[in-house]
Parts: sequence; structure tokens; C-alpha cells
Amino acid sequence: MSLQKSENSFNHLALDDFARLSSAATEISSVALGGRVLSVSDDFFAEAFHLLLVEPAPSLKGQYGPKGALFSGWESRRHNPTYDWCIIQLGISGFILGFDIDTSHFNGNEAPQASVQALFTTEVEDLLPEDERVRLLSSFPTCY
Repeated sequence: MSLQKSENSFNHLALDDFARLSSAATEISSVALGGRVLSVSDDFFAEAFHLLLVEPAPSLKGQYGPKGALFSGWESRRHNPTYDWCIIQLGISGFILGFDIDTSHFNGNEAPQASVQALFTTEVEDLLPEDERVRLLSSFPTCY
């Protein structure tokens, strides 16, 4: 699922259109620029650092590790009482033009809904999703 900013919200965008939009942009969450996962509610099955990889996620269908099927993405146990979350520190400051939530290899196993929130701060210690300074950018169903 790809979203593009329009005025004060984000709209669903076809993946080909998102590719054209993002080809001239910098991936500011990239590990190469210093992006990192600050904290995560749960990443038992697949670690959250996969969210920071720029290249398309490969299919690992049929491959298994000690915790079950392998995925090139973030996968929690999905049994938290409210929701799973991941806090990512972007590598550099910038403007968010759009974002891509790729659930292509999680067929039938993806979360039914996602939201993206943002906060500009230099104080990253002990940051939690409930922080009153966090602003919701978009909330949407993950299946289209």
C-alpha cells in the first residue's frame, strides 16, 4: 500500500504512481542515512529492522527458521491487547511526501489496519506511541 501526501492528508496511490513519485525523493528512513528502530512492541517472528531496508522485500516462501516461516518484513505475535507498534528514528530531517506499507508476502497474515504517526524531536529516549506530542499522519485499512 502506497500513500502520497495531498494538502493535510495522505491518499492511496497505485504502486507504479508511487514509484514515479518516490524516484526523485530520498528515503529518509534508510539505514544508510542513519535510520533506526528505537523501540517495538513485539518482533518475535521477524525483526522490525526489515522496515528500514530500501530494496523490495524478497519472497522467503517455504523457508523456515527456529520461530517458524521466514519473512523479510516485521512480524509480531499479534496478541497484544491493543495494537503492535514500531518507533523509527529517521536518518535525517525532511518532508514526508509519502510512505509504502508493503504487505505483499504476508497474504492473509497482514494487520487489518495501520496508522503512521510523526514527531519531530531530538529527545528519543523513552519515547512511546502514547506520547502527547505525536501527530497522526494517516490511518487506513491495509487491504485494498
